Amino acid sequence: MAEPGRPKVRTRGPRTVERIVEAAHRLFLSRGFAGTSMEAIAQEAGVSKATLYAHYGNRDELFTAVIWSAGDRFSSGLVSGVTGAVDLRNKMERLAGAVLDLLLSPDVVATNRIVAAEARRFPELGKLFYENGPDR
Repeated sequence: MAEPGRPKVRTRGPRTVERIVEAAHRLFLSRGFAGTSMEAIAQEAGVSKATLYAHYGNRDELFTAVIWSAGDRFSSGLVSGVTGAVDLRNKMERLAGAVLDLLLSPDVVATNRIVAAEARRFPELGKLFYENGPDR
């Protein structure tokens, strides 16, 4: 069963979906939200616009998928940061280090900048980011 809030994506072509999300992530980071078109994402991912729209209805849905995917990667890093720790103090220190690594990673810093920079023009972007990233 799908997790609540997780973007709905068709199950066929998981590698295609992965390519789309990776391409969108690269373009959002380099061009910002406003500067990234669905056409550019399709071209970067090597898919047709019809394929892109078959998986994601609009740019907001795709941004949500990018944030969700990044959250999956980062949360697995947090868990692995604690794995192997013996006592509570050691676990907490490792967890704190993993959280700092996450918050200071170049992708997270760049994504925060994009959301902040686009907040006036796209107020829904902040909400999408928060609900699909930090709030998870």
